[in-house]
Amino acid sequence: MIPGRNDPCPCGSGRKYKKCHGAASLPSPGHAADLAQEARRALANGANRNALTLALALRKRQPDHPEAIRLCGLAHMALGDWAQARRELEQLLKTVHDDAALHSNLGLVLTRLGRAEEAQRHCRRALELDPQLADAHNNLAQALAAAGRHDEAVQAYRQAIAHDPRNAVFRFNLGALLQSSGGRPAQAEQCYREALAIDPRFSPALAALGAICLGSGRLDEAAGHLRAAHALDGRDAQVLNNLGVERLQRRDYAAAIERFREAIRVADYRPAYANLGVALENSGDLPGAAAAYRATLARDAADRVSFRNLVTLLLKSRDIEAAYRLVLETCADARRLPAALAPCVAQVLQKAADLDRLDAIRPLLRAEAASGRLEQDELMALNYDDSLAEREIFAAHEAWGRRAAESAAPLPAVAARRAGRLRLAYLSPDLRRHSVGYFVRNLVAQHDKSRFEIVCYANLRGGDDITEAIRRHADRFEPVHDLPDRALAEKIRGDGIDVLIDLAGHTEGSRLRALAARPAPLQVMYLGYPNTSGAPFIDYWISDGHAHRDDDALHLEKLLRLPESFLCFGAFDERPRPAGAPAQRNGYVTFGSFNTLAKLSRGTLALWAAALRAVPASRLMIKARGAGSAAVRANLVEQFGRLGVAAERLLLADHVADPASHLDRYNDVDLALDAIPYNGTTTTCEALWMGVPVITLVGDTHRQRTSYSILKSVGLEETIAHDADEFVAIARRLAADPALLGELRARTAAQIRRSILCDAPRFVRQFEDALVGAIGLEPTTPTMSR
Repeated sequence: MIPGRNDPCPCGSGRKYKKCHGAASLPSPGHAADLAQEARRALANGANRNALTLALALRKRQPDHPEAIRLCGLAHMALGDWAQARRELEQLLKTVHDDAALHSNLGLVLTRLGRAEEAQRHCRRALELDPQLADAHNNLAQALAAAGRHDEAVQAYRQAIAHDPRNAVFRFNLGALLQSSGGRPAQAEQCYREALAIDPRFSPALAALGAICLGSGRLDEAAGHLRAAHALDGRDAQVLNNLGVERLQRRDYAAAIERFREAIRVADYRPAYANLGVALENSGDLPGAAAAYRATLARDAADRVSFRNLVTLLLKSRDIEAAYRLVLETCADARRLPAALAPCVAQVLQKAADLDRLDAIRPLLRAEAASGRLEQDELMALNYDDSLAEREIFAAHEAWGRRAAESAAPLPAVAARRAGRLRLAYLSPDLRRHSVGYFVRNLVAQHDKSRFEIVCYANLRGGDDITEAIRRHADRFEPVHDLPDRALAEKIRGDGIDVLIDLAGHTEGSRLRALAARPAPLQVMYLGYPNTSGAPFIDYWISDGHAHRDDDALHLEKLLRLPESFLCFGAFDERPRPAGAPAQRNGYVTFGSFNTLAKLSRGTLALWAAALRAVPASRLMIKARGAGSAAVRANLVEQFGRLGVAAERLLLADHVADPASHLDRYNDVDLALDAIPYNGTTTTCEALWMGVPVITLVGDTHRQRTSYSILKSVGLEETIAHDADEFVAIARRLAADPALLGELRARTAAQIRRSILCDAPRFVRQFEDALVGAIGLEPTTPTMSR
């Protein structure tokens, strides 16, 4: 309807119609041709609401005139009112049957309304009437894409371009389809560049090209395109968000936060909330980050990344109770849990010892593992699971590695190696008081500096006394926390590293993605991760003959086996160790485990419960972060109760930060019980250092054989079991003979101190010789011309 002269103008200006478009745009009554011309001009200039006003005025004067109906339909299309546009165009079709443009436009409208099959029929009819109509080819392509017929859609877009080579929109549309459906970013990028060659100010192409450059790590180029797009359309929330991502990847958190908040102000843009959380978390504002992640989940409860980030943040804040509450809210009914959230939910349930709910979501977890979509922290969680087959776990790792390799932009070719010492680099977030830091500090300190130049890339902020010890012994110590992956790869390449050793794998703080571009000629995995990287760009995995069976093939890397042990921690702090076993003063045997709660699988609890039942008066001390939580205690009491172990036999102790107090708690443990399928490593070494024998059950893969490797290297084979019955028999035999147990404890403490695990010079020579010999690199000496 045409508004009255004193009604508000439909353009939204707030002025009366007679003072706005009623006065400025409408010719005098009766001049229909003028109205039509003005409406067409308004559409051409993007004044779509004005065009609709004019078209409605024309319609009032000539209700059944085809041009009036057509212009109303086009105006509704331009305004995105697809339902009304369909009504107008279908009414016009009753009187105008053979208009190619009409069928083409109706096809576009029907595609927007989700009626792709009808849309295709109209577009094909348009092309029967006019095979040269480029818009009809373009609209047919959109209908085909909406129906999932992507290859046909690509061909239709190419036909549109052939008939109108100077149309930037067609090239952009083809690029968008190639990028979204076929995973062909290089071809998509070419389309965007062609569109911009035609129209350098075409904002959608600038934005899309910027996003592709951003995704491939070309941050300078991405910033240029995104800023150009922003200058043309300052209210494009997606561009604002991507500008924030560019700043985030450069670790410019303040600027990133500003951009994300602007995207939220402009359009309440959901991805910007998730990215805002990441920026706030990295800037140290953990409460703000948690609020941003929660805001994302309020808008999309199935947002996998934000859910994982929030859970990780809560766990990092040592608030397992809050993480557990969040998970309970999310998976109150396992049947309604989004499959994408299952891996992260599983992590929390593992850490909270809620094995019943974990069992309920295992089908979802198995499906996600098979999907090839798991991220690094989710891969890490698979190592704790005793329900997945080893081949399923391997396949999930391999899928991650394939994705990482495919997404990496190649670096320039490496120059020939310069003469001199081999330049050996370690990359880790854990060069600090951490399991990795304890093992690496002596390795770095003992390297032969006449053969090797040692570079440490530390993906951490700050540090501690272990960090300083490593820094002192490295030739170069480079903090890289603030470097994006691409910049880190370029730095490694520029530093001329010969061999790069990654110490993190898929653990927290990993920079494994930076290695996908192969910044070093040889890339090696060592120490920090108990499974394959799954990455085709990692060449070797350093291990030994005990940690890996000869027939283990579930890894992509070549194995570099050290002759004695792949581990050497040198020494922990010396602490008092009372003579005899604690059982002699307590009157009962205390079994113990200081492993993370995530390792308490059903198989582990069943094994431990069997040992407790075999030694009726015994106790079990579980010391771990979160073990003091009321929820965790309740879950453990419930699980062990079902296995015939009463609550009073469980001694639960939370993590203590002081290293000395931590080691002293081993003086309350008679025998340490290892976990399956993920053994202890540092905890096994600590227990042996404090004279506590460790009973382990040997498995088939690396994560199930680390304690076996340690015990073989120390020469303590009487606590190695090859099946569950033998595990329980060892526990019963040692518990029944306090004198034998006391002798074993004294021998344990003495033998580990004489072993390769505490002999850093011997270990490092073996490490260096194996590295040089197996990889085939030798240091070179520069020569002088005479």
